[in-house]
Amino acid sequence: MNYRRFGRTGWNVSEIGYGMWGLAGWTGSDDTESLVSLRRSVELGCNFFDTAWAYGDGKSEQILGKIVREFKGNGSVGGPDKHLYVATKIPPKNRRWPSRRDFTLDDCYPPDYIEEYIEKSLKNLGLDTIDLMQLHTWEDRWLNDERLPRAIEDMKKSGKVRAFGPSMNRWEPSNGMRAVLEGLEEGHIHELDLSGVRSLKGQPLLHKTAYYTLNYIP
Repeated sequence: MNYRRFGRTGWNVSEIGYGMWGLAGWTGSDDTESLVSLRRSVELGCNFFDTAWAYGDGKSEQILGKIVREFKGNGSVGGPDKHLYVATKIPPKNRRWPSRRDFTLDDCYPPDYIEEYIEKSLKNLGLDTIDLMQLHTWEDRWLNDERLPRAIEDMKKSGKVRAFGPSMNRWEPSNGMRAVLEGLEEGHIHELDLSGVRSLKGQPLLHKTAYYTLNYIP
């Protein structure tokens, strides 16, 4: 297995991660088979696992938690860092995917709701800390509400979350650029030249060539 630096976090994560959307019964999956598959991925060097509360209302998180706890303290797995990295996502309060421009922060992620779901995910995982917490939908303009940047800082200062990132629609990568530019997105892998990115009016969003390393979790 090859490993890459996960942006400003300094984590060494496997180039092949494990997406856990289908492990919650939606595809006829079997829990025993899922655990066997997860164990094998760990043995082969995978150390990055991406789940979400919405994947079976916490069931996918519970399955992942079993594996992480099973291999805890096993120095033969986890890559260079000897660690299995857990990424999960908070569902929007209105349970609407994808997001729409008219959705507000209170519709989707009021601060007390964010705190509530951090606790729910920690309980499902059976862990004290989540490596990467994401919001499962995203609107850059939510950052105009000072409560969101404060909530992001609070989740990290609490020690319950190590890093934060937005989950964005693949067809509108520009809706997330502000989170990158303001340093709120911490998971980065690929270099991206943003100097040629333009607004809807055709004006450059950046006047100087700027390179940002971005993480993309497909």
